[in-house]
Amino acid sequence: MKFSLTETIWGGRNANRKKKDTGTFPPKITVRRREGEPFNILFLSKRGISRAPMAREAMRHLVRQVNLQGAFRIKCRGIRPEYDNCPIDLRMREVSCNREYSLPAFSKLVKEKDLKEANLILAMGLESVSFVKENKEKITGSTRPFEHFLPAGSEPFLPDPFLQRTDDYETHYSKLIASIEEGCQDLLDSIPFLS
Repeated sequence: MKFSLTETIWGGRNANRKKKDTGTFPPKITVRRREGEPFNILFLSKRGISRAPMAREAMRHLVRQVNLQGAFRIKCRGIRPEYDNCPIDLRMREVSCNREYSLPAFSKLVKEKDLKEANLILAMGLESVSFVKENKEKITGSTRPFEHFLPAGSEPFLPDPFLQRTDDYETHYSKLIASIEEGCQDLLDSIPFLS
């Protein structure tokens, strides 16, 4: 017989971040999952073509480095139906190509099943945080803004790369990827069953 586990994620380096800094959640996260089943993480972003796919790949890369591939199921989805099955952001793909990441070819719209199966949903951006709040009755796991795992003093939300149009997109995307990698590392360091 398999029993249900309850675990607490404390938020690593970001544990001292004040609620007023983000306007959202405390650092403690309680997660429930069935014993022996993978820890399901779902990254959500507005379109599902840039921030969430990058976070999925950064997290998968970290999990491979500590040889825990079977312990996790990591997904990325978008929340806006008009972006379902769209090609992944080519600029993100170009800037991330030297980091051993394999971004998916197309975005996927989040489904009710994704929300129910996730042990932890990480909303990336203000629109995704609002989506999570509006759909809380469909969610069985814990939810947090991804920015919860960024260092104190970080912006309250990761910038939408499509709203940051500049000629020097490589610098912008490189900073965004570095923030995502840092947040994923903090998330991985915060999961208690890895200690």
